[in-house]
Formats: sequence, C-alpha cells, structure tokens
Amino acid sequence: PIFIPTHDLQSFIATLSSNMGLNQIERENLIAELQRPSLAFTQPYIKITFTSQEFLQNTLPLDMSPQPDSLSRVFIVLQGITVPYSIQQPPLPRISRTGLTVVETGIIRL
Repeated sequence: PIFIPTHDLQSFIATLSSNMGLNQIERENLIAELQRPSLAFTQPYIKITFTSQEFLQNTLPLDMSPQPDSLSRVFIVLQGITVPYSIQQPPLPRISRTGLTVVETGIIRL
C-alpha cells in the first residue's frame, strides 16, 4: 500500500496515473472520478492499493469483440485511515500499448 495525506489525493493520483502511462483523457477521467461525493474522505490519510487482475477478471469480467492486442485494467482502491503505517510499496502497474489497446481504469472505495 501507499499512504498519503487526504488533501494530496488528487495531485497524487494525477502524478500516479501519468507515471503508469495513462494518456491525458484517461488521466482526466480518473481524476474526475475522484470528484464523486462517495469518494469524500474525512480521515487524515488514505491507503492506496491496486486490485489484482485475477480479482477484476472474476468480479468484473470483460467480454469484447474484437479482442484487443493489449488490455490494461487498473483499479485503484482507496481506504481512509487515521494513522499511516510502514509497509513495502507495491510495484506500480504500467500500461502497455500495442496495436488495438483497451485501457479500463476505476476507483474503488473501501
């Protein structure tokens, strides 16, 4: 997990999405999702993790035609916490774009 102060969430997600290789429209859509009232946090810190591809496939399966050459599904999980704790940071997902590419992003609040 990654821990950040709540007031830094939007700028952190903007930087994170850029570092993952999202294009401008994908970054703007992800940041716009943060504006939903259901994503308002009252806790001083936010714990950020990423869903596994296995979880996404089992919980939110995609069926599309034609099949893309590359598929990237990045869902960020946010959880408000009162005190951050120390733990190893997970690897950052990186978007791969080859041929017909589909990128799905989303935010899940716990």
